[in-house]
Amino acid sequence: MRIRYKILLLSTLAFLIFAAEKPVASAETTSTGKYVLRIEAASAMNFSDSKKEAYIAIVQQPDLSEEDQIYLIDKLASDSGSSSDSADVIIVLLQNSAVTNFTKDMIASKLPEMNLFDEDVKKINNALMGKFDSDFSRSDIEEINNTQHSDSSGGGKGIEIIWILLYIACLIANCYIASKKNRSVVGWFFLGLFFSFFSTIILFFLPEKKV
Repeated sequence: MRIRYKILLLSTLAFLIFAAEKPVASAETTSTGKYVLRIEAASAMNFSDSKKEAYIAIVQQPDLSEEDQIYLIDKLASDSGSSSDSADVIIVLLQNSAVTNFTKDMIASKLPEMNLFDEDVKKINNALMGKFDSDFSRSDIEEINNTQHSDSSGGGKGIEIIWILLYIACLIANCYIASKKNRSVVGWFFLGLFFSFFSTIILFFLPEKKV
Protein backbone atom coordinates (compact mmCIF):
# COMPACT_ATOMS: atom_id res chain seq x y z
CA MET A 1 0.00 0.00 0.00
CA ARG A 2 2.85 2.40 0.76
CA ILE A 3 4.25 1.94 -2.74
CA ARG A 4 0.85 2.73 -4.26
CA TYR A 5 0.56 5.91 -2.21
CA LYS A 6 4.05 6.97 -3.28
CA ILE A 7 3.19 6.33 -6.92
CA LEU A 8 -0.04 8.31 -6.62
CA LEU A 9 1.79 11.16 -4.88
CA LEU A 10 4.51 11.28 -7.53
CA SER A 11 1.95 11.19 -10.33
CA THR A 12 -0.04 14.01 -8.74
CA LEU A 13 3.10 16.10 -8.27
CA ALA A 14 4.16 15.56 -11.88
CA PHE A 15 0.70 16.49 -13.11
CA LEU A 16 0.68 19.70 -11.06
CA ILE A 17 4.10 20.69 -12.39
CA PHE A 18 2.94 20.04 -15.95
CA ALA A 19 -0.25 22.06 -15.43
CA ALA A 20 1.68 24.96 -13.89
CA GLU A 21 4.17 25.15 -16.75
CA LYS A 22 1.60 24.75 -19.54
CA PRO A 23 0.75 28.19 -20.98
CA VAL A 24 -2.88 29.21 -20.73
CA ALA A 25 -4.41 30.66 -23.87
CA SER A 26 -5.61 34.18 -23.30
CA ALA A 27 -9.03 35.21 -24.52
CA GLU A 28 -7.77 38.69 -25.38
CA THR A 29 -4.89 39.94 -27.46
CA THR A 30 -1.88 41.10 -25.44
CA SER A 31 0.52 43.84 -26.44
CA THR A 32 3.75 45.46 -25.31
CA GLY A 33 2.98 48.75 -27.04
CA LYS A 34 3.41 52.18 -25.48
CA TYR A 35 -0.29 53.10 -25.51
CA VAL A 36 -1.77 49.84 -24.18
CA LEU A 37 -3.05 51.39 -20.94
CA ARG A 38 -4.68 54.29 -22.78
CA ILE A 39 -6.31 51.87 -25.22
CA GLU A 40 -7.62 49.81 -22.28
CA ALA A 41 -9.00 52.95 -20.64
CA ALA A 42 -10.72 54.06 -23.85
CA SER A 43 -12.21 50.61 -24.36
CA ALA A 44 -13.66 50.64 -20.83
CA MET A 45 -15.59 53.88 -21.36
CA ASN A 46 -19.39 53.72 -21.48
CA PHE A 47 -20.30 56.86 -23.41
CA SER A 48 -19.69 56.45 -27.14
CA ASP A 49 -18.73 60.11 -27.75
CA SER A 50 -16.10 60.09 -25.00
CA LYS A 51 -14.85 56.69 -26.12
CA LYS A 52 -14.57 57.86 -29.72
CA GLU A 53 -12.63 60.98 -28.68
CA ALA A 54 -10.29 58.90 -26.51
CA TYR A 55 -9.61 56.46 -29.35
CA ILE A 56 -9.00 59.27 -31.85
CA ALA A 57 -6.57 60.98 -29.47
CA ILE A 58 -4.57 57.75 -29.41
CA VAL A 59 -4.57 57.01 -33.15
CA GLN A 60 -3.32 60.53 -33.88
CA GLN A 61 -0.06 59.90 -31.99
CA PRO A 62 2.89 60.01 -34.44
CA ASP A 63 4.82 57.36 -32.49
CA LEU A 64 1.96 54.83 -32.48
CA SER A 65 3.70 51.47 -32.84
CA GLU A 66 2.46 48.56 -34.94
CA GLU A 67 1.74 46.64 -31.71
CA ASP A 68 -0.46 49.50 -30.50
CA GLN A 69 -2.27 49.68 -33.84
CA ILE A 70 -3.02 45.95 -33.82
CA TYR A 71 -4.18 46.03 -30.19
CA LEU A 72 -6.44 49.01 -30.83
CA ILE A 73 -8.02 47.44 -33.92
CA ASP A 74 -8.66 44.25 -31.95
CA LYS A 75 -10.36 46.27 -29.21
CA LEU A 76 -12.52 48.08 -31.77
CA ALA A 77 -13.59 44.76 -33.27
CA SER A 78 -14.68 43.41 -29.87
CA ASP A 79 -16.46 46.64 -28.90
CA SER A 80 -20.25 46.64 -29.06
CA GLY A 81 -20.47 50.40 -29.59
CA SER A 82 -21.53 52.39 -32.62
CA SER A 83 -20.26 51.03 -35.94
CA SER A 84 -20.00 54.58 -37.30
CA ASP A 85 -17.76 55.56 -34.39
CA SER A 86 -15.51 52.58 -35.07
CA ALA A 87 -15.33 53.55 -38.74
CA ASP A 88 -14.41 57.14 -37.84
CA VAL A 89 -11.59 55.92 -35.58
CA ILE A 90 -10.23 53.66 -38.33
CA ILE A 91 -10.34 56.51 -40.85
CA VAL A 92 -8.32 58.76 -38.53
CA LEU A 93 -5.91 55.88 -37.90
CA LEU A 94 -5.35 55.47 -41.64
CA GLN A 95 -4.29 59.12 -41.81
CA ASN A 96 -1.42 58.39 -39.41
CA SER A 97 1.95 58.12 -41.16
CA ALA A 98 2.91 55.24 -38.83
CA VAL A 99 0.30 52.93 -40.39
CA THR A 100 1.80 50.05 -42.41
CA ASN A 101 0.48 47.54 -44.94
CA PHE A 102 0.27 44.97 -42.14
CA THR A 103 -2.11 47.26 -40.24
CA LYS A 104 -4.15 47.64 -43.42
CA ASP A 105 -4.53 43.86 -43.69
CA MET A 106 -5.38 43.68 -39.98
CA ILE A 107 -8.16 46.22 -40.47
CA ALA A 108 -9.56 44.23 -43.40
CA SER A 109 -9.58 41.01 -41.39
CA LYS A 110 -11.42 42.65 -38.48
CA LEU A 111 -14.05 44.59 -40.45
CA PRO A 112 -16.53 41.66 -40.58
CA GLU A 113 -16.51 41.51 -36.77
CA MET A 114 -17.47 45.19 -36.51
CA ASN A 115 -20.84 44.78 -38.25
CA LEU A 116 -20.30 47.96 -40.24
CA PHE A 117 -22.93 49.46 -42.51
CA ASP A 118 -22.19 49.74 -46.23
CA GLU A 119 -21.70 53.50 -45.91
CA ASP A 120 -19.10 52.92 -43.18
CA VAL A 121 -17.25 50.44 -45.39
CA LYS A 122 -17.29 52.98 -48.23
CA LYS A 123 -15.78 55.65 -45.96
CA ILE A 124 -13.03 53.28 -44.87
CA ASN A 125 -12.38 52.29 -48.49
CA ASN A 126 -12.02 55.95 -49.45
CA ALA A 127 -9.44 56.35 -46.69
CA LEU A 128 -7.65 53.23 -47.91
CA MET A 129 -7.56 54.61 -51.45
CA GLY A 130 -6.02 57.81 -50.18
CA LYS A 131 -3.42 55.96 -48.12
CA PHE A 132 -2.53 52.88 -50.16
CA ASP A 133 -4.16 53.47 -53.58
CA SER A 134 -6.21 50.30 -53.00
CA ASP A 135 -9.38 49.30 -51.23
CA PHE A 136 -11.25 46.18 -50.12
CA SER A 137 -14.60 44.95 -51.30
CA ARG A 138 -16.73 42.95 -48.90
CA SER A 139 -15.80 39.74 -50.74
CA ASP A 140 -12.09 40.53 -50.30
CA ILE A 141 -12.61 41.13 -46.61
CA GLU A 142 -14.57 37.90 -46.14
CA GLU A 143 -11.93 35.92 -48.05
CA ILE A 144 -9.11 37.23 -45.84
CA ASN A 145 -11.15 36.57 -42.72
CA ASN A 146 -12.08 33.01 -43.76
CA THR A 147 -8.48 32.19 -44.69
CA GLN A 148 -7.20 33.32 -41.31
CA HIS A 149 -9.86 31.33 -39.44
CA SER A 150 -9.22 28.17 -41.46
CA ASP A 151 -5.45 28.41 -40.92
CA SER A 152 -5.78 28.84 -37.17
CA SER A 153 -8.44 26.16 -36.74
CA GLY A 154 -6.50 23.68 -38.88
CA GLY A 155 -3.38 24.01 -36.74
CA GLY A 156 -5.40 23.65 -33.54
CA LYS A 157 -7.10 20.46 -34.75
CA GLY A 158 -3.74 18.92 -35.67
CA ILE A 159 -2.39 19.52 -32.17
CA GLU A 160 -5.56 18.12 -30.59
CA ILE A 161 -5.28 14.91 -32.64
CA ILE A 162 -1.65 14.44 -31.57
CA TRP A 163 -2.58 14.84 -27.89
CA ILE A 164 -5.46 12.36 -28.22
CA LEU A 165 -3.23 9.76 -29.90
CA LEU A 166 -0.56 10.24 -27.23
CA TYR A 167 -3.19 9.85 -24.50
CA ILE A 168 -4.48 6.58 -25.99
CA ALA A 169 -0.92 5.28 -26.50
CA CYS A 170 -0.13 5.94 -22.82
CA LEU A 171 -3.23 4.01 -21.71
CA ILE A 172 -2.25 1.03 -23.86
CA ALA A 173 1.35 1.22 -22.61
CA ASN A 174 0.15 1.29 -19.00
CA CYS A 175 -1.88 -1.90 -19.46
CA TYR A 176 0.94 -3.68 -21.31
CA ILE A 177 3.74 -2.73 -18.90
CA ALA A 178 1.58 -3.46 -15.84
CA SER A 179 0.80 -6.97 -17.12
CA LYS A 180 4.49 -7.62 -17.83
CA LYS A 181 5.50 -6.47 -14.35
CA ASN A 182 2.74 -8.39 -12.54
CA ARG A 183 1.01 -5.23 -11.38
CA SER A 184 -2.67 -4.28 -11.37
CA VAL A 185 -3.68 -3.65 -14.97
CA VAL A 186 -6.99 -2.09 -13.92
CA GLY A 187 -5.34 0.15 -11.34
CA TRP A 188 -2.72 1.45 -13.75
CA PHE A 189 -5.34 1.91 -16.46
CA PHE A 190 -7.28 4.28 -14.20
CA LEU A 191 -4.07 6.06 -13.21
CA GLY A 192 -3.43 6.53 -16.92
CA LEU A 193 -6.86 8.10 -17.35
CA PHE A 194 -5.97 10.88 -14.94
CA PHE A 195 -2.19 11.17 -15.20
CA SER A 196 -1.51 9.73 -18.66
CA PHE A 197 2.14 10.25 -19.69
CA PHE A 198 3.48 10.65 -16.14
CA SER A 199 1.98 7.40 -14.88
CA THR A 200 3.51 5.57 -17.86
CA ILE A 201 6.98 6.92 -17.03
CA ILE A 202 6.65 5.95 -13.36
CA LEU A 203 5.39 2.48 -14.25
CA PHE A 204 8.24 2.00 -16.73
CA PHE A 205 10.86 2.49 -14.01
CA LEU A 206 9.11 0.39 -11.37
CA PRO A 207 10.65 -3.06 -10.74
CA GLU A 208 8.73 -6.21 -11.57
CA LYS A 209 6.45 -7.26 -8.73
CA LYS A 210 7.19 -10.70 -7.36
CA VAL A 211 4.17 -12.96 -7.04
